[in-house]
Amino acid sequence: MAISTYTVVGTSVRGGKRKLRFSNGDAIVRGRTMVSTGNTEVALFDLPAAMTKRAAESAFDELFRKRTTPTYASPDFDYDTIGETPRPESALVDRALQFIEANK
Repeated sequence: MAISTYTVVGTSVRGGKRKLRFSNGDAIVRGRTMVSTGNTEVALFDLPAAMTKRAAESAFDELFRKRTTPTYASPDFDYDTIGETPRPESALVDRALQFIEANK
C-alpha cells in the first residue's frame, strides 16, 4: 500500500465545522475552488516538500502558531477572529488556536 503525501495543508469552515484540509497541487487554485464550493475562512499553506498527513499536521501547527501568512487566504480569514468558529478536529490545530488566544 502506497503512503499518501500532500503538498498543501490548511483549514476551512464548511457546514459550520472547521476542518484541517490536505491537498496536492496549487494552493491558490485549490483555495479558490474551496471558496466557490461553499468553504469559508480558508487558509492554505504550501508545504516545503510532500508530507504524510501526520507530518503535514505538524508543519501546519508550526505555521499556525507563528501566524505565517497563508499561500491562499479567503477574504474572510483572519487570525484574530479564528476562535469564533468551531475548532478544527486536529489536536495540533486546537493547541495552535489556544496558543494564539493566550498570546493576543
